[in-house]
Amino acid sequence: MADPPGPAGTWAILTCVPDRAAEPRWGDTHFAAALAAALARAGHRATTHIRPAWSDDAVTRADVVLHLRGRDAWTPDDPTARERPPGQRRVLWVISHPDDVTDRELAAHDLVVVASVDHAATLSTRVATPVHPLLQAADLRRFRPPGPVPSAATTGIVVVANARWPYRRGPRWLDEGGWPYTLHGANWGGRPEERHWTGGLVANDDLADVYAQADVVVADQYGEMSRLGFVANRLFDVAAAGGFAITDAAPGVAEVFGDDVPTYDSAAELDHLLRHFLARPRDRAHHAHRAMLTVRRHHGFDHRVRDLLALLDTV
Repeated sequence: MADPPGPAGTWAILTCVPDRAAEPRWGDTHFAAALAAALARAGHRATTHIRPAWSDDAVTRADVVLHLRGRDAWTPDDPTARERPPGQRRVLWVISHPDDVTDRELAAHDLVVVASVDHAATLSTRVATPVHPLLQAADLRRFRPPGPVPSAATTGIVVVANARWPYRRGPRWLDEGGWPYTLHGANWGGRPEERHWTGGLVANDDLADVYAQADVVVADQYGEMSRLGFVANRLFDVAAAGGFAITDAAPGVAEVFGDDVPTYDSAAELDHLLRHFLARPRDRAHHAHRAMLTVRRHHGFDHRVRDLLALLDTV
């Protein structure tokens, strides 16, 4: 078996971004960039490749090909998957769309890491390929607590989310409870939540300020991710920026954040949490600070690169 890539190893990171025009709108773009920067700090060279560029020569020549598994698979049957050169490692990091991942896809990689402890355990029973949990992470250089924010700068309840599935629970339940909130994201036109919508996305460079200045960031995620224990990347980002988040109940959230990110499982629970915490700014600040320390100590991309390199040593 080939030696693991050394300090000068080359990595190709594959994202499922469909084209250049879509890059700014896809979270995978920023996730891949933060991962590549962390690899560079660890002494490696990394390039990122959107879906149409999976057959680039840099992918073929890389010591490690890491596929950030979103909506598209990459298997030996894919036209972009050229014959593997000797010694190349192929790593699959399942960060979304877990229900779409097949056993054949898992078996086509040398290492599988999954952004859910529970789902990693499930997949490890299905294939011989080593499968390990590797949660999502925050870019700690981009998401940092700001200086003191004057109280006048706080912005109430904020939701940062694209419209998906029949409806997203957080925004819809905020509507049902009569809560005023600010909604950032894509594709909300023509939906009941549109009256709260700013009309578009927040630039990634501005997200840290949006999170830090909100009184409460209300988060949720779509069904299979929540059900299978994927802790939303947004929670790591909000915490790293010093913000206070409330999210829908899902396996894994309490294991990472304890009670510092409260969870709701109904419109009534969300209403109760908002009434409680909006009236208690010191409690919000206390939980936000502890969540921030948790992420900065354990959940940055440098932490994930360290763990990836250690796992590659074992395969």
